[in-house]
Amino acid sequence: EDLPEFLEKIRNLGMEIKLDTNGTFPKILQRVIDRGLVNYVAMDIKAPLNFNAYEKSTRIKSKELLERVRESVDLIIHSGVDYEFRTTVVPNLHSEEDILEIAREIGRAKKYALQNFSNRETMDPEFQKISPYKIEELEKIRELCFQYVQCCVVRGK
Repeated sequence: EDLPEFLEKIRNLGMEIKLDTNGTFPKILQRVIDRGLVNYVAMDIKAPLNFNAYEKSTRIKSKELLERVRESVDLIIHSGVDYEFRTTVVPNLHSEEDILEIAREIGRAKKYALQNFSNRETMDPEFQKISPYKIEELEKIRELCFQYVQCCVVRGK
């Protein structure tokens, strides 16, 4: 709730602001965009925007939360603010089809970043057993994403 006021103080110092979000608070996002308080928004999309996939990736059972994420995607795309969507791609959670479904759901987004999962430091020790995608695999998926998004990049090479 205090984010807009905090960002206004930073903006008054003459600084540009990049906001990282998971999209669960679209009303606050709308306020900071409407007030011109952000120059760039980066939003994590954890999974395809359907309940089962989002629950699998986030372990959160809330259809309301998913609706708020969808609302934030739409808001960002139509905001006029520079932005990107990104997914940290985990082999056990994201198939090629999942990634393409996300790209399809974000429509003609300006930028979609595929961030390769790292198993070095994870909150859940089980994830340390998962091997990341090979970069060649992500590059192939990246190429396929261009049928849906304007720009797609791979990070974590």
